[in-house]
Amino acid sequence: MIEKYCSHFPVLKDEILQFLQPQKGQIFIDGTLGLAGHSSEILKKIKPCGHLFAFDLDQNNINLAQKVLQKISPNFTVFNQNFAYMSDFVPLTLQGKIDGVLLDIGLCMTHLKNSDRGFSFLSEEPLDMRFSQQQSLKASEVVNNFSEKEIIDILKNFGQEKEARKITKAIVEYRKKNLFQSSKQLAELIEKVKKSKKGKIHPATQTFQALRIFVNKELDSLQKGLKEALKIIKKNAKVAVISFHSLEDRIVKNIFRQAAKKCICPPLALKCQCERKAKFNILTKKPITPSKEEIAQNKASRSARLRIIEKIV
Repeated sequence: MIEKYCSHFPVLKDEILQFLQPQKGQIFIDGTLGLAGHSSEILKKIKPCGHLFAFDLDQNNINLAQKVLQKISPNFTVFNQNFAYMSDFVPLTLQGKIDGVLLDIGLCMTHLKNSDRGFSFLSEEPLDMRFSQQQSLKASEVVNNFSEKEIIDILKNFGQEKEARKITKAIVEYRKKNLFQSSKQLAELIEKVKKSKKGKIHPATQTFQALRIFVNKELDSLQKGLKEALKIIKKNAKVAVISFHSLEDRIVKNIFRQAAKKCICPPLALKCQCERKAKFNILTKKPITPSKEEIAQNKASRSARLRIIEKIV
């Protein structure tokens, strides 16, 4: 059972199934397979003739997820690749025939529990933070070798850390005598710098988020992958995205708005001359959030935001 490895609750599962409405014989893409929480539910709905394509950078997640999917149906294909390049792997003959795409941008709990890659600030693990071991840049290289300005920019732009300068100054001073090797080493330094009050989020949360996003180029992947998804779905198909912080949600909202635009004439134009027809319809004017019951069962879901768009042409 998947719970043996991780207390895993697919976020907004019922809402995803309600909007995507997977049916027998359909073709779906899960760009963020994780532990197959969402994929397994979709595969149950589209079997026996449908097919699921899934992507994940973490081979460990894939190994666990495949065991779950195999019990449901053999009609799935998993790629140990970035979903940003989904059109390079989904067969050309099926592109334009995809019935739905799901992107759950949240961090899988396996990364926080015994991943041995330093995603958690509560564990003594190597300061790595790579989703894929094929990637070259590690988080330790960022804090040990990048310039003070570069680290400040990373913490500000990818973690929205208000005390970026203060934290970075402490990092630079610390590494003069000792290089950062573990996640706990960095977390303890940040705790001393920020001295956050009890009851608030852990003081290292935003720094760890920033390093992880930067190392894995997560925002770039989201932008590219979302545009790819909109290209390869068929008419009446939907793309659903679950994000967990404002940086991701803003990207999704803006790409959806641009895709659903009816007119792209310059703002000062007195009359529309482009005669553009909207190709997409946004189904979630405001993001869908988890219920109180779901948050009580899974606290990690509390910041989830779900947006969905439908292709209408």
